[in-house]
Amino acid sequence: MTKEEKISLFETNLKIFKDSVVLSKGEKLYSEGEGCNHLFFLKEGRINLFKNIDDKSTYMWSAIGPEFVGVTSFYSENYLFTLSTVAASKCVVYPIKVSDFKNIFDADSSLMTMLYADLCKRIKFIYHQTQVFTK
Repeated sequence: MTKEEKISLFETNLKIFKDSVVLSKGEKLYSEGEGCNHLFFLKEGRINLFKNIDDKSTYMWSAIGPEFVGVTSFYSENYLFTLSTVAASKCVVYPIKVSDFKNIFDADSSLMTMLYADLCKRIKFIYHQTQVFTK
């Protein structure tokens, strides 16, 4: 999903993305293992994502706005966040309820295709990172 497509999706659904949260550098958005009730649209800033591997917090990747964060958890069997997050800079984030995200997702098949492609890239990258750090 391109930067322009993410911005367009955000602007088209402003009624859902109505409440923003501002994170300071070093602040957590969510932690691995917490319940996934919301996904997040990172409008501005950078969030680092970490995975707990061998009892160590291991850097996986960074989300730079505009970007969706927490999407991989949307597809997990138990709706738990699979990564932890820490703001690497001041961030403007819009929480979106999982049910609202599903409604957007179901209403637009092209969006579904773009998000699946984006998600597949993320999962492949995170899997690769996990394999690198566990060998």
